[in-house]
Amino acid sequence: MYVRALAMLVAVAVSLPLVMAKPVAAGQDDIWPDIRENLFGDQAMKDNNSLVRLRLPDRIYSAALVPISIKVQPYGQRAKKVTLVIDHNPAPLAAEFEIGPGMGQWLELSTRVRVHTFSHIRAIVELEDGTLHHVARYIKAAGGCQAAGAADPAEIAATMGKFKVKNGGIKAGGPDVLRREARMMVRHPNASGFQTDPKTGELIPTEFVDSVTIHQGGRHVLTMHGTISISEDPSLRFTYRPEGEGDLEIEATDTAGRYFSNGSYSVKKAS
Repeated sequence: MYVRALAMLVAVAVSLPLVMAKPVAAGQDDIWPDIRENLFGDQAMKDNNSLVRLRLPDRIYSAALVPISIKVQPYGQRAKKVTLVIDHNPAPLAAEFEIGPGMGQWLELSTRVRVHTFSHIRAIVELEDGTLHHVARYIKAAGGCQAAGAADPAEIAATMGKFKVKNGGIKAGGPDVLRREARMMVRHPNASGFQTDPKTGELIPTEFVDSVTIHQGGRHVLTMHGTISISEDPSLRFTYRPEGEGDLEIEATDTAGRYFSNGSYSVKKAS
């Protein structure tokens, strides 16, 4: 489903003009029904703001680095998959997250995205029972897919694929009893195909991290399937249920066929 939907939605991007004529106002040019049909067919979907929480910043400092957070508290079961959609991005399917048993029942997940023009951002959560739950927020930002990256080519070549991983403190309470917060970032330009090389004036070829998979203590925690809508230096912040003293094991691939691994990062046993 992911590969088919991604192929259809990303293919649209190559036919779009570099700059949209004007920002899309809320309620206008509603393409969500078409996106929904491509991704989910005729599956029923509940608009549920209490179960799924999608948070965006009150003020946008850069449309190329928009932090978003998703929280799910389903009580009694866990989230199985989260689909992130940005309606009016060249690649509306921003990312798909496969949630493993290592995440626990309460899902807390944050990342950073690019926003091409004024648009709804949506999180669609599939629970273990197969039900879909949808929440949307409107964002006024533009130009994120065209914005130049912060790193120069020499720095990119020297640091490509390097990880930064940090484990925070224990969060107590809820059905998971003990949860640990973790943050990770992998150095990568995540070139959108809409950015211009300042030296040549030509478009920089598309090249992005298409998967990040995280395990801990022999259990799958999280997999992200990303697109050009994920910001430069893809990052994730999440909580998980620690299993023993096992390290976080992180693997990533990009569309150029590269493979990255974080090596070993110590995870202290939860007390």
